Amino acid sequence: VESGADEKSRRLVWVRFEQEDADRKLTVLGTCDVMSSSAEVRNCEGALCYIDGSGQLRVALFDRSVDSATGKLSCVLGRLTFEQFTFERVSTMLIDVGRPAGVGGVRACSDITVDRNGRLVAVNTCDPGKLGPFTSSVSQVGLLRDGALTFAWSDRVEVAKCDGLKVESVGFELGPNGAMWIGTDD
Repeated sequence: VESGADEKSRRLVWVRFEQEDADRKLTVLGTCDVMSSSAEVRNCEGALCYIDGSGQLRVALFDRSVDSATGKLSCVLGRLTFEQFTFERVSTMLIDVGRPAGVGGVRACSDITVDRNGRLVAVNTCDPGKLGPFTSSVSQVGLLRDGALTFAWSDRVEVAKCDGLKVESVGFELGPNGAMWIGTDD
């Protein structure tokens, strides 16, 4: 997902990654605008693709910041179709995230993913200024079971703490080891 701080550009980008030995190739297969479908999510940084209980491909788009008035994180659930690569908004939910770690400039959801055991893992980053100091936390925030998302953000379990890093992506290696990888733009 690509999102602009200007709140005018929110696009999903569909890519194919191919690797043969040391050769790697990334091909953009399409993009779709989600601006009109997801006004509730002003600055999207977290996107989660998953298969729901009926076998449909779904996308959950997460705002990076908690609404200061409600203490809730906005999430838009939608359906993806690949024939014309479109996003259709299905519903919106507000998630109680409790108090994220850090003070000032906290991003409750810099990224979110699911591991092979169905655990939802999100990055929360304290970003007080362009030059830091940064602190990030990677935490289990819920589950994906039988195609249904269940959030327990306010009862999150910290998996890793990254002092001095502005972590903005998290993923898991495919295969039996399933190592966690984090990415930063520091």
